[in-house]
Amino acid sequence: LAALPRLDAQMAARVAAARKKGNVLRYLARVDRRVVRVGLESVPEASPSGRLQGLDNQVVLFTDRYKANPLVVTGPGAGAEVTAAGVLNDILAIATRAQGR
Repeated sequence: LAALPRLDAQMAARVAAARKKGNVLRYLARVDRRVVRVGLESVPEASPSGRLQGLDNQVVLFTDRYKANPLVVTGPGAGAEVTAAGVLNDILAIATRAQGR
């Protein structure tokens, strides 16, 4: 974590470049039949992902039926405490299974 301040200038440049285009930065996961990509992307501020606020999560489905106008599901995220509890539960479950081997 001590090294994070070295990335501040690079991140500020990415934010400025996105704003110049009318975009915002969002962490997105994209899945298709062959590839999964997860990372920080510049998206239009007026897009469904660009309008996300706070802890909201979103799934955007592009299908043959929803090509031009995707199906968008948005709702509250779990938040830090619930997410941490879920991760801890997963770790404990993995440890329990590993002991049984």
